[in-house]
Amino acid sequence: MITDNPAARLLEILKKGKKIVGNVTSRSAWQKILEMESDDESELYSKLGKVMSLTKETIDILKKYSLGESDSWIHWSTQIHNSFSSYSLNDAWPRFINGIDQHSMSYLHLHSQLIESKILEGTDLNIEKLLEIRKDLQDLIADIISCELSPRIKEFLLRSFKKIVDAIDEHHITGQIAIIDAIDAAFGHFATDENYRAEISSSSIYSKLTDTLSVLANAATIFTGVDTKQISSAVSFLIAKTSS
Repeated sequence: MITDNPAARLLEILKKGKKIVGNVTSRSAWQKILEMESDDESELYSKLGKVMSLTKETIDILKKYSLGESDSWIHWSTQIHNSFSSYSLNDAWPRFINGIDQHSMSYLHLHSQLIESKILEGTDLNIEKLLEIRKDLQDLIADIISCELSPRIKEFLLRSFKKIVDAIDEHHITGQIAIIDAIDAAFGHFATDENYRAEISSSSIYSKLTDTLSVLANAATIFTGVDTKQISSAVSFLIAKTSS
């Protein structure tokens, strides 16, 4: 079973694109659709690459769980591929979005519903909860920057938490699995590296880190419906240190 629906995310992105009217550039349209706050072109291309991968992710799921024959997704996947392959960011937006017709939108909607009803597990993302977690992470990042931890551990924690924040910011593209992966990777060190655990457990951010880690572990469990081993190990260790 799966806990995420790439077809639903792709469909929602295209629906937003269909609502954009006028002769705006593709660059401006994508910046709006992808909720970008900067004009960083490398960031835009990175996000577009993730959007493009949603087609393959969807088809892989449809194949794996035998949700229809290939001719049921060829039409919409071909139109999306052709639209991405034949335009530049300087082109007018209609050149891209008009290449994806209503039949493609309807077929993609059907496949999204099939994935939703047949094989999807876990719980939908709670946007308000995600934003709360993001704020907690940003506060923790500020505390890490000013705390007494060694540069090596600071760098690791800042990089790890930034990846989680980025995954939250891109949840409308990459879904909840990217958030879970970022959380799991971030806290692998807590479960396996005694040096990291020892230094962090005696630091001024220890209590706040424990609280944030518990919130992330709970969020991961809610999203997936199962516990994540590395995060659980990290939480268990830190809580044990608190009570000892």
